[in-house]
Amino acid sequence: MLDFYLLHIRTRRRHGLPPQPLPFFLNIAEEIMKADLGFVALAKNRTVPVAAAVFFYSGEAALFKFGASDERSHELRGNNLVMWEGIKGLCEKGVRTLHFGRTSFDNDGLRRFKLGWDTEEETIDYFRLDPSGRQCLPPAQSQDSGLHKKVFGRLPLMFNRLAGSMIYPHLD
Repeated sequence: MLDFYLLHIRTRRRHGLPPQPLPFFLNIAEEIMKADLGFVALAKNRTVPVAAAVFFYSGEAALFKFGASDERSHELRGNNLVMWEGIKGLCEKGVRTLHFGRTSFDNDGLRRFKLGWDTEEETIDYFRLDPSGRQCLPPAQSQDSGLHKKVFGRLPLMFNRLAGSMIYPHLD
């Protein structure tokens, strides 16, 4: 899980987002993976991790939950390898359906990656209610751009991790 996490913090910074805290992922390892309900697929170039993916499964259904990679090694296509190895591992466990998770419509790269695995896109409508529950609020603005992405995209990894712990205290 630590190899995944180190790739995860690089990926989140590249996307201008703070990472979830390490204890969140350690809890996933303890509660989900130890119960044989998930695993991490990891690709290395010799001994250096270049990509990782986290999968959850139960019965015949599975979810690709997290993906992470080192952008300095993208030409090695580690993301493709961990997805393929993940799919093979899920098939060995009797899984018949893999959900690739939600993706913002504006995230062309991730959508292209997922569509490359012959997935089917579906629109998910979100509704927000005001605190009184009496009326619907307008849709939230996309979080795919903005000042926060510029700030988190430039912070050193250590400060990004600290910000993640502060922003996601319920996960720490």
